[in-house]
Amino acid sequence: MNKLAALLKMSNRRNFEEKALFITYLITVVIILVIGCIIGALAVLNPMVANPETPPEEISFAYMTILLCMMTIAVGICYSVMLAVPMTKDKANGNIESMLAASANIKDIWIAKTIALFLISLIAALVLVIPAALILKIACIPSEVTLTLNPWFLLTTFVSVPVMYLCECFLITIIALCFSAEAGNVIGAVFCPAMTILTINLVAKKALDPGTPILFLIHLALGAVMLVVSILLYRKVDKEKVVLSCKAAGTTTRGKRRPIRAAKA
Repeated sequence: MNKLAALLKMSNRRNFEEKALFITYLITVVIILVIGCIIGALAVLNPMVANPETPPEEISFAYMTILLCMMTIAVGICYSVMLAVPMTKDKANGNIESMLAASANIKDIWIAKTIALFLISLIAALVLVIPAALILKIACIPSEVTLTLNPWFLLTTFVSVPVMYLCECFLITIIALCFSAEAGNVIGAVFCPAMTILTINLVAKKALDPGTPILFLIHLALGAVMLVVSILLYRKVDKEKVVLSCKAAGTTTRGKRRPIRAAKA
């Protein structure tokens, strides 16, 4: 347990060493949430509120759908921004090999890096999405309209979405650790927008009702599939493969550096 805590602390330090990368991630999430709030306000909520025949249930459904989509993209975008650079530097600089040479094993490093990355995505999403949702409610929904917050809708937004992304984080981290950081980054970059677009289409068109356990269970099922795949990949790797992957990352990184020019006499 102490070993895992030490590795988790080290992974957190590695993630925040690149301050410019972390700031870029936060700015990206803020921009996307601002754009999402503006589109949701102008295209969805304002026309519904302006129509006196719109029942409060429909307004509540639209508001919670926007909240669900914002949470889906805010958590998932971390894995397309914050994964590749810290992992590649750890592999190229020999940090992973040093951990393996000590008492750490692949499982400890995998879990520590997964939890560290997931906590960044979850905390940043909660800190940014909840205020954005409150601002959207205050700006667009008058006080006389009573919002009805469905429990399954809230569970899907704040429980099943993070659980699904935690399982995805296990998958992309084991791929980045044992094979290629770029491959894990590609999966993260594709899965987040695909999941967001799918959620918008299925929920907004009411093909799936988030007010029931259906979408909640779908998220858990997707997470379970990704977790099983990540465990199968973990069982096929050993220290030798990880070390070879680190050597390849180091060779690639050194090859991208600019050659040093000889000083003039």
